[in-house]
Amino acid sequence: MKTGLMVMALLWLGAAPAGRFVRAAGTVTDRETGLMWAEASIRLQTFNDSRTTCAATTLGGHTGWRVPSIKELHSLVDDTALQLALDPAFRAVNGPLWSSTPGRLAGTHWVMSLRPSAVSPAADLTTHEVICVR
Repeated sequence: MKTGLMVMALLWLGAAPAGRFVRAAGTVTDRETGLMWAEASIRLQTFNDSRTTCAATTLGGHTGWRVPSIKELHSLVDDTALQLALDPAFRAVNGPLWSSTPGRLAGTHWVMSLRPSAVSPAADLTTHEVICVR
């Protein structure tokens, strides 16, 4: 009887719905928001360089990449996480990450840290990682 229950449990687990994030061909698709993200961040760049790099990116045959808004970045994090707040579907993302959301002062944009998640303004000439979205 115990063996039958175990088999039934394994079959049920195998039929469970797929996770929120689906990784394929260097991208991660968020089933909840419909956004497609780069699987890994691009290392330390100024804000303007990040915009240029995202716009020139082709991943999984897709173009039209851009720097995400702070709201889009925040949709990725688990605020209850004590360590890295980003889903493991993403690789080599350490942060802080640039957002396209302008700061209150000219020449600044919001960045998001991931350990744990927090947002703060940063001067556009400083260097941070970026994770492109489309």
